[in-house]
Amino acid sequence: MRAIGVKFEQGFSLVELMISVTLGLIVTVSMVQVYQSNNSLQTYNYALSNIQQDGRYIISALRQSFITVGMYNEFSANLDRSVDIDIEGSYIEKHPVVLEADYAADAALGSKEGTGSNPDSLVINKMATEACTGSNFDFADGSEFHVVNEYYLDGTTLRCRGHDGRYLRGLKPNGSSGQSVALLENVHNLQFLYGISQPTGGVETGSVTSWIGAERLAAFITADGKIPVVGLKVAVLIKNDDDIVIENNRSLKLLGHEKFTPNDDGLYRVFESVILFRNAWHNLTAGG
Repeated sequence: MRAIGVKFEQGFSLVELMISVTLGLIVTVSMVQVYQSNNSLQTYNYALSNIQQDGRYIISALRQSFITVGMYNEFSANLDRSVDIDIEGSYIEKHPVVLEADYAADAALGSKEGTGSNPDSLVINKMATEACTGSNFDFADGSEFHVVNEYYLDGTTLRCRGHDGRYLRGLKPNGSSGQSVALLENVHNLQFLYGISQPTGGVETGSVTSWIGAERLAAFITADGKIPVVGLKVAVLIKNDDDIVIENNRSLKLLGHEKFTPNDDGLYRVFESVILFRNAWHNLTAGG
């Protein structure tokens, strides 16, 4: 009788199983790390895109508002002529920015330099059809008049409050509602520098000769009461509000202030711009 051969199949040994499991775990962990890294990068890029969009928006909005500071066109067909427009025009052109005590109706209203690293505030004069709040007070729609806009930080909200300049000058019984509008949230600082123009070689060019803070503006008022401000430097510190944690080891600086490092884990960016007033040269060289 012939013997029947029996084959025995040999499986994986315990060592081989442990090696395969270990390799599988390594591959899995690597894939998870790659996914987390890609997810973090995507979140960061999204947050960076949002904060850059906010920065571009607010700088563009402020530029549009500030470029006409000190502007007054007495020949405009839309100008409300219920007051002496020669006096009004001369006042706005000589006072593009408002200092404290300029208006008896609100002596505290004026551009201020924040103490230390605290935010600044800016108050400007211009001719427009409405204040920054969208209010035209009691003027007819489309009429141009003396507008006073006040820009400041309320907590972390950049706001603007509009005033009727004719009320502030005592020419009307009412005109400042005290209302304000929010321009942008998550703003953690706001700084301004003022471009002063002084004659060079006895000739007034209308160009910026020095940049100063609000606390020094009064020292540059000319003999005829003119504040020779022809431009602004503005810096806005914005923090992104997305749920993102970033180790802050990058120092930031706003205009002439000392560098600082944010004390929390968030995405911060500084946006700066130089804005020259459109009619500054004409006001300084031709007296308006």
